Amino acid sequence: SIPAQREACMKLIRENDWMLVDEYADRGESARSTARPQLQEMLSRVKKKDVDAVIVHKIDRLARNMNDHVAIKAVLTRSGAQLVSVVENIEDNASGHFVEGIHALMAEFYSANLSAEVRKGLLQKAKSGGMVTRAPVGYKNVRDTIEGKSIARVVIDEEMAPLVQECFKLYGTGNYSLAEIQKIMAKKGLRNNFSKKRPYPEFCKSSIAMLLQNRFYTGVVKYRNVEYPGLHEPLVDSSLFQRVQQMLRSRDQAGERKRKHPHYLKGTVTAPSAVPDFHSSWPRASILTSTASVRRSTTAALRNTLTRAGWKRKSKTSTEIFSCLLKQSRTSKRSWRQRS
Repeated sequence: SIPAQREACMKLIRENDWMLVDEYADRGESARSTARPQLQEMLSRVKKKDVDAVIVHKIDRLARNMNDHVAIKAVLTRSGAQLVSVVENIEDNASGHFVEGIHALMAEFYSANLSAEVRKGLLQKAKSGGMVTRAPVGYKNVRDTIEGKSIARVVIDEEMAPLVQECFKLYGTGNYSLAEIQKIMAKKGLRNNFSKKRPYPEFCKSSIAMLLQNRFYTGVVKYRNVEYPGLHEPLVDSSLFQRVQQMLRSRDQAGERKRKHPHYLKGTVTAPSAVPDFHSSWPRASILTSTASVRRSTTAALRNTLTRAGWKRKSKTSTEIFSCLLKQSRTSKRSWRQRS
């Protein structure tokens, strides 16, 4: 715990008759990342070169991988500060630096090994049908003590489960949109239980869409994109769930909408205010290699687009337009002028 670590560091300071300048503690932050507010503040203070030593309880309290440890140690060395560990008691010489590197590597191994063991445990729990994260709305996470062991399981939330079932039934009829269901559920009190700061925020339209696509309600547990049969009681049968998915796909409410609008003159014709010298943007190679019919159709489209954009044509025929544009790129003479 942080209080125990602080007491050990203070004891070392008193034994060596050192003066405590400042204290930094990242509560609730993992040492696997250097993006910790108190750590960064401490490094900024050390760069002022008014600190002789930085005391930590253990090497792994400072960083959990070798790259971060080397980077932090480099900052301390350039600033003339010594790294002191209460537990390891590392000396400031060649052998001490060697031992320090070993401890840093051991901290990295411990962190990586612990992460692998956690992932393995979560995978095994998912294969057994257990929920590896917080249960969605309509269910509750509970813990039971059996023979001295704490066992986590998921049970139905009697208050929210009927509202979740009603969402599927209403949308499955095809007579209600996501916005209408959201308004109905807001009046009936459907709340999300994911946030700790706001324990029961109201559902928005996108949340309703995500709820209707969650296969957990059919008795399935998903972990790392693989589905396993769950131990929890399903709230929705498979036929209703599939009907709802078909409705979502047909209405394209939950899918990604196309935002691009392609045009055959896109990248060729630009507004006069955006490009002062319009003619330099015309692709000469495409004009020279185009057929007569393509030139005529492109010229007509170009003429109409430029007219709408506020340009007035001087040339009379399509041949004059193309030759005038090609001549403009060579002689820099204007053949188009902006309409006043």
